Amino acid sequence: MPCGDDPAEHRSAVREYAEAGVDEFYVGRLGPQQEGFFDFYRPEVLPAFG
Repeated sequence: MPCGDDPAEHRSAVREYAEAGVDEFYVGRLGPQQEGFFDFYRPEVLPAFG
């Protein structure tokens, strides 16, 4: 479970699940600033998984 603002760490963690055959996953942030989290995740992580 990656924590922090390094997009490569997040992509790597998601990739591990994808390579294991997971075809649906959910991401979220604990605590405040949910919108900021998705502002980061949407352009930096999700495009790698098409």
